[in-house]
Amino acid sequence: MVSVLAIILVSGIQVALGVIVGWVLGQRTRQLPALEQPRPVCGCTHHYSMHDPKTGECQVAVGDGECACVRYTGPVPLTEYYAPDITGSGQ
Repeated sequence: MVSVLAIILVSGIQVALGVIVGWVLGQRTRQLPALEQPRPVCGCTHHYSMHDPKTGECQVAVGDGECACVRYTGPVPLTEYYAPDITGSGQ
């Protein structure tokens, strides 16, 4: 009878320790700041889509004239590729 109570007591302590350790680790990971995703913004603070893809000139009208930016200088956008459907569901 004593051994069964001891096993139940030890199991309860193990569960309680597991819950406490999980809570502490959860608190540590919650405090990490999220990384900001890079935005395709030029030195003139205008988005990549506002620049002419052929000439690179900014097409945004600022005040009385156009933006003086001549070339997009932000992060390089990923190129788009066409991949054919290989699952066969499109036939």
